Amino acid sequence: MTTETARTGRPVVLLSQARSGTNFLISRLQATRQILFGWEPFNQTFLGYGGYEFFNVPPEVRDRMNDVRFRDSDPDGYVTYCGGFTGALGGTGVRLSGFKIFPSHNADRYWKMTRDTRFRALVLERRSVLAVYSSLQIALQTREWVANPKAGERDQVRVQFDPKGFETFAAQYRGDFARTEENLRAASVDFLKISYEDLVADPQVFERILGFLDLDPPREPGIDMKKQNDSNVLKRFLNPEDARPYLEREHEEQRRFA
Repeated sequence: MTTETARTGRPVVLLSQARSGTNFLISRLQATRQILFGWEPFNQTFLGYGGYEFFNVPPEVRDRMNDVRFRDSDPDGYVTYCGGFTGALGGTGVRLSGFKIFPSHNADRYWKMTRDTRFRALVLERRSVLAVYSSLQIALQTREWVANPKAGERDQVRVQFDPKGFETFAAQYRGDFARTEENLRAASVDFLKISYEDLVADPQVFERILGFLDLDPPREPGIDMKKQNDSNVLKRFLNPEDARPYLEREHEEQRRFA
């Protein structure tokens, strides 16, 4: 395998959790037509690598990246292979490769990636854990993990808010991100932490990501990622009054953060 070294760099891993905005970020990165990114290669339910319409990726490379037997039998070798596909390989146009991973995909591999200095890391956290929790509960109920084009034709799906369940979820969510950052710093991994809220609201955040990865700005917009649920988080619940104190607490925390 021959690689060109000009304008290439270390591969990248996106460390995050479900319903935190990773698809939105990856769609924007893919629009640069410079990075071949694995959506969720360690997810047990579907093949991880896509975006081949942007590049002339050799079939044997594409198939190897989506070889679940290879992934499951030799995860270390699989990560090395995917990370090694970096550079303008045979005129593909790829300058950077990488993938995203959640603890729920493969916890052992996730925590190893938080200490893997071969990779640069993007850490994407959503400050509104209530938004994450409600989105996850709705996705589990509907089995729709990406926005349905017909979603606008139906009413917002609503779920029951469980205070104890949310408190447990929030503690785990925040704790995993705290441990992730602690591991990255302890291992001296080069990383950039961003919030979904800032990514959506501030164009300079995406510019910072491009600078971190040494990528040129996209010449075209990313895939239009339609919002799956109402922006008013309380409208996602059958019992919104039970969720309201938690939302108010989040708003207060975000005011302090700002």
